[in-house]
Amino acid sequence: MLVRDPAAPRLTCAVAGVLAAICLSACGSDGSSGVDDAAEVTTNTGGGAEGTFLACAAGVDFHLVGDVGGQTIDITDAPSTGGFSQQSNPPGPHFRTPADSADDDEQRIVVYLTWDQVVASGEVAPVQGSVRLPLEGPLPGETVCAGTGSEMTIPGPDDEDEIGDFLFRLRELSGGTDCSEPLTGELKGCWRH
Repeated sequence: MLVRDPAAPRLTCAVAGVLAAICLSACGSDGSSGVDDAAEVTTNTGGGAEGTFLACAAGVDFHLVGDVGGQTIDITDAPSTGGFSQQSNPPGPHFRTPADSADDDEQRIVVYLTWDQVVASGEVAPVQGSVRLPLEGPLPGETVCAGTGSEMTIPGPDDEDEIGDFLFRLRELSGGTDCSEPLTGELKGCWRH
């Protein structure tokens, strides 16, 4: 049985977060994620799942940034329709832009993400899905699939400027018709309701 000495200092999540921030600012960044200049929101679910998501800047309804296979992705042009639903009836909790496959335009991005159950504001949940990149730009028309570690959040009341936003981070990316080709990089996105 492990017993903690009550006189010993405790490393709380807040202290750990401050130490991580000091380390990151001292160590710098190699810019490999492609998101260095974008505004970010840090979340903490209280269960130890802390991470950074891209925040939509004022006047921006959609933004996707990152790096996929060495290609820098920075897209703000997206369909004006779309949204997220947390209803349990089919297709279940999901986010999609454009709102309907009938609105798919190969010149524009298509994002479709799903998650398993209702997620409270401010909580972080794993997602599955994909992003089809537009025909103009890096990786034209390619589909990038979300892998393990991909997540979403809907910022809570403490993030008043982001209420109604849908934020996502896609990791362990893959591509190909069946999502079986591993890709390097990460994508971060935001959609403003």
